[in-house]
Amino acid sequence: MTPLAPLLRMAVALGLLVAPGDDQDPEADAPGPRIAALGRRFEAREKAFYDELTAANKLEGDARQKKITDENADFQREWFAMADEVRALVRTHPEDPAALDGLILLTGPMRSFLQPQDEAIVRARFLDDPRIGKLCASLASRPESIGLIRDVADRHPDRVVRGQATYALACGHRYAAEQRAGGGDTAEAASGEGIEQAQRRFRQVVDEFADVRSVEGDFLLADRAKGELARFENLANLKVGKVAPEIVGEDLEGRPLKLSDHRGKVVVVCFWATWCGPCMAMVPHERELVSRLKGEPFALLGVNSDSPKDREKARKATVEKRMSWPSWWDGGVRGAIQTSYDVRHWPTVYVLDPAGVIRHIDVRGEELDRAVDALLAEMKAPPAPR
Repeated sequence: MTPLAPLLRMAVALGLLVAPGDDQDPEADAPGPRIAALGRRFEAREKAFYDELTAANKLEGDARQKKITDENADFQREWFAMADEVRALVRTHPEDPAALDGLILLTGPMRSFLQPQDEAIVRARFLDDPRIGKLCASLASRPESIGLIRDVADRHPDRVVRGQATYALACGHRYAAEQRAGGGDTAEAASGEGIEQAQRRFRQVVDEFADVRSVEGDFLLADRAKGELARFENLANLKVGKVAPEIVGEDLEGRPLKLSDHRGKVVVVCFWATWCGPCMAMVPHERELVSRLKGEPFALLGVNSDSPKDREKARKATVEKRMSWPSWWDGGVRGAIQTSYDVRHWPTVYVLDPAGVIRHIDVRGEELDRAVDALLAEMKAPPAPR
């Protein structure tokens, strides 16, 4: 029989065990490492959940529905338990700098909200903290936190944080107004005091914080604010019979692309992303449409909504899927172009006549073919006698 002592000494040497009397890591029970570990656990569990849903969707009938229901229940139970653990750590250690990291984790990746006790901790200890811009960004869709965000926007000592909070505040006013209007992003929601406050704050971002970037650093807040302001102006015109708003930008390759350069053609504008299953499922049909109408006064133009880090992924997709038509690069969800067009789902499709007038919205498949063919026939028809 192998003696136990040498095995234990080997385990200690390899770091698998701690020798008796050795000091434990003094940070092991500190809130910072524990909150960071919970963040990693949640990220891994969320990824596993989506992997399980992907697998479940390959099943048939009742087995598919049962698997999806069970996975949702398991994930939500673990999600809420981890969120409760983070919140408990924050409240047990409100004076620790990691408490703010915990609240950022709760309101960001964990998609929770600030309870009154949590907000009291922020106000008492972190109102001037340079990390609070990230907290404001994650609270932008929480109307109950508008007062806190406003205080940061108006009083924080750091200009960059004030800019980030001002943009979050504008988004918060817009979101709250739309919720009061019934949750829809419609022309009816583009009026009233809340929207006026949102517009004022978006203009402030453009005028005072033109160089300030998002908390992730991947876009200029002023660019997004301009898109939001354009959306308010465009809402009444984003309907059949109105001239489509101009789009000016660059394609995925960095080349300039302008919608009005295609006047005189029937134009299809499709908002898409690689993460959008229905968008990618449309590609073969779009490819056939472009091929069939080669030589005709027709153009298909895309607007890509992949995240900033996935621009190259989107570009490669156009090569691999043989998407020969150009696509604007819009820098992620709620980019300036999609915002100005009030895009709320993907894919969104606009069909324009040669004068740039919107003639159809969200037609797909054979219906899209018929719409385009009818407009091309309309172009070729002899003028009506006077």
